[in-house]
Amino acid sequence: MTFTSVILLTFLTLLPADGSTTDTITYQKVVSCTGVEKYVLESSLKEAVYNLYDSNALKIVSDKIQISVDIKIINSLVGKVGSPAGVLDFTIDIEVKDEKFRYIAYDFYFTPMTRNRYAKFELEKEKTEPVIEEEFKGRKTLLKKITRQSEEYLDRLNNELKTQILKEKDKKIEW
Repeated sequence: MTFTSVILLTFLTLLPADGSTTDTITYQKVVSCTGVEKYVLESSLKEAVYNLYDSNALKIVSDKIQISVDIKIINSLVGKVGSPAGVLDFTIDIEVKDEKFRYIAYDFYFTPMTRNRYAKFELEKEKTEPVIEEEFKGRKTLLKKITRQSEEYLDRLNNELKTQILKEKDKKIEW
């Protein structure tokens, strides 16, 4: 009796509480910054984020910095020239501890773009969908573009945050 209840309990803990799917795309990275105290790291991250993003996209909740991001996904034709496939919206959370910070990107939603009758690209807001591998089975190339371009975006963000932290660390050196 207790064995079956334990199995049932462990199975229920694997399911999400709100009934949502668990195969959505998420990215997580821990960045170590040796020799940087928490308050210096936190203040330099906040300053960097305020310089990079619009204030409407930012929300600071206790020790967590939350950023709403939207990037254009491009169908590349030749090199960097291409047409927009759509817009990818997602959320980034940044958490700070001593000598390291972590960012988590989640809640990826894709809105496709099509040409209107005047040959201009516009968003099809009624076709916004979560980026779940199961729903993109017939559109694997689009899913690859979404993952590649979002990873490139997060790598650029990581590099910009690191350079800002190093600048702040150099300013705070006591002599």
